[in-house]
Amino acid sequence: LARVRRFLANVAGGDAGGDAAPAARKRKRGRPKKGAGGVRPAGPGDPPAGSGGPPRERVRVRRSKSSRYKGVSTKSSGGYQARVQPAPREPQMDLGQYRLEVAAALAYDRGCAELGRDAAPSNFGSREEYERALAEEAGRVYGSDVAEPEGVTYDSVVSRVREKVARKMDGRREGDGPD
Repeated sequence: LARVRRFLANVAGGDAGGDAAPAARKRKRGRPKKGAGGVRPAGPGDPPAGSGGPPRERVRVRRSKSSRYKGVSTKSSGGYQARVQPAPREPQMDLGQYRLEVAAALAYDRGCAELGRDAAPSNFGSREEYERALAEEAGRVYGSDVAEPEGVTYDSVVSRVREKVARKMDGRREGDGPD
């Protein structure tokens, strides 16, 4: 009822028992309306007021937190982490950190193969496909003159994964039952 009175007072210009000046009323507390005023507060990257120049646009370059390969995630340090789940309802097994996303993807593939998870989707169908992707990524990361970076060969990644899986499986076998 009070709202109706205020509305009528505003429309008629007279006092209908309510506030005659709703514009003078304080705005409700809380968040300001979106786009209110259209002005954002000045930040540290903006030019001083009155300098005449437009504010500089702040650009944040952020790397994606996900990978395009299965079993690979990004690290805040800039590398890539490979993990595989040995069996359903078991914790993930760490397969190592790699500088190149392609090497971490290969580690996942080989980890699945070592654990006998042949039905798991793989990132690369063949060794040639991996080496093609490695050359492409190495050229992008290290420059076009590097075809195969040190320590990222197919055999080095495979042997590293075999060692990690063997160590993990040996640890599980020792702790499985009473001796």
